Amino acid sequence: MSSALRLASILKKQHPDIIHIHHFKDAFTAIYAKLLSGQKDIKIILTRHLVKKGKKNPLYNWLYRHINQFIFVSRLAKNEFLSTNPEVPEEKIAVIYNSILPLPEMVESCDLAKRYTIEKGTLLLGFTGRIHPEKGLEVLFRSLNEIAERKFRLFIIGTGDFAYIEKLQLLAEEYGIKDKVYFCGYIHPVSPIISRIDIGILPTIVPESFGLSAIEYMQAGKPVITTNNGAQTEFITNGENGLLIPPGDSEALAKALKKLVDDPALRKRLGEKAKGSVEQKFSYDTFYKQIMEIYER
Repeated sequence: MSSALRLASILKKQHPDIIHIHHFKDAFTAIYAKLLSGQKDIKIILTRHLVKKGKKNPLYNWLYRHINQFIFVSRLAKNEFLSTNPEVPEEKIAVIYNSILPLPEMVESCDLAKRYTIEKGTLLLGFTGRIHPEKGLEVLFRSLNEIAERKFRLFIIGTGDFAYIEKLQLLAEEYGIKDKVYFCGYIHPVSPIISRIDIGILPTIVPESFGLSAIEYMQAGKPVITTNNGAQTEFITNGENGLLIPPGDSEALAKALKKLVDDPALRKRLGEKAKGSVEQKFSYDTFYKQIMEIYER
């Protein structure tokens, strides 16, 4: 309530047209603030970034009535929310895919091979994201054990619980790939790193509501291996602009890795197709236009 009171004070001074929120818990704060401020004309827009069922109870029915527009970042997120038939009219619902800003024309790439003294001809694999069990890194390590004889290095870019990172380091040692895996921590901007990666690997075992990390690799023209249990299937067609595997299947991941590691032409073809599909369907201009259409309406 203290947050709602502070926000109400801002609303009285600024008289905004729209409050755009990204979590249902924040929706309560926004609605309370609107009511307390007396600014009845303010519209509340919510973007849903999760794959979760909609709640059905009097409190949330009240909440839904006070939200003017629901935006889902994928059809999967929308369908899962609506699967419980929450009291949200169809005209309040839209799907707008996430996007990322276009890469600068001149991206100063990071020479990973030089920084880490990597032998020429070694393939560079990349994972970017939260280091968490749901991201499937243990599955990835098991699959790398199957191709340990090949020349590769894996860069894990992101942060997470120290105990879990330590567990992964022990796994890498157990699987004989300790010297081939680099835990890089948080890096910003990440685009110079991605520009030097040969294959992006995102083996998440839980349904992703969208998957921005995959889009980052695709935008850079890199082939991506990811799972088929989330919204990735809405922008990746297996074998056309990326490779999709079942979640938790280290054998399928190892097979996909071998295919890309051993076939430079396939890596190039998938990367080019991936870049083209992002530019065509998920450009920032498209995202911006769709958001502005809702704001103006």
